Amino acid sequence: MASEDQPRSSSVDGFPVSKELSHALLECMPVNVIFKDLGGRILFANQRFCQESGSRPGELIGKTDYDLFPQEMAEKYRRDDADVLKRGGVLHDVERHLNIDGDIRYVEVFKAPVQDAQGHLIGVQVLFWDVTERKLADEQFENEQKQIKSLTSRIPEIALRLDRVENDSQARETMDALQDVLTRTSAALAKFSAGDAGSSRKS
Repeated sequence: MASEDQPRSSSVDGFPVSKELSHALLECMPVNVIFKDLGGRILFANQRFCQESGSRPGELIGKTDYDLFPQEMAEKYRRDDADVLKRGGVLHDVERHLNIDGDIRYVEVFKAPVQDAQGHLIGVQVLFWDVTERKLADEQFENEQKQIKSLTSRIPEIALRLDRVENDSQARETMDALQDVLTRTSAALAKFSAGDAGSSRKS
């Protein structure tokens, strides 16, 4: 008979999986991992999340989102938890997050319900990681697309004005406007193409 001091274990394809092994796997993952009970209280947080929140191991146990984040964020996180528990599925989102320095970052997050051996819901597991650079790059990409669309939409209008000029002064103003649009469009297209190529290399 196994000693009570020995870790409880399960088996996956004949390979014993102990609590210590599960814990080690969570600690070596390059993402933040937390487990919350049905009341939103933290029961486990890996080292990465402890460092992210500026806390020592054990200090986060029993705390809730309201203890760690501004009310607006905490309420959003709790709504997501409730939705995951109600639907029973995985939530995937990119959301705002406040780091230890008080800076707003963007994180990609996965939330999933956790059940006990009897199939009863016991909490929510959360995995997330920083994607701020990717988020900002995507926003810049969208802004450049809008700029190109806005600039190119002016070309027919300016070309039409060329047919209606009545003197050299109007002609010069119209040509200057057209040259400005074409120059800015070329610059935007070059920047857009460079960013698109960079994204392709990263993917």
